[in-house]
Amino acid sequence: MDIHAQVVVVDAADLTEVSTFWAGVLGGSVDREDDWHMVLDRDGKARIGVQLAPNHVPRSGRSANNSSRCTSTWGSPTSRPLTTR
Repeated sequence: MDIHAQVVVVDAADLTEVSTFWAGVLGGSVDREDDWHMVLDRDGKARIGVQLAPNHVPRSGRSANNSSRCTSTWGSPTSRPLTTR
């Protein structure tokens, strides 16, 4: 299976705030859906996924095991995302 995209996925109570911030950092844009935003870099490549988590409270620091990190990798267009935490 070929890997087509690998992105970091973050939770956010406010999708627009978080995705707009990261799009600005990358000089890119945001592809918006109701409960998911994909941040694209200036070349249009997917870089950061922002998923709606209405009760999400941002951390003030890192935990020892970084338990809130999640990376998703997509294979062929017909395959499901494989998510590791």
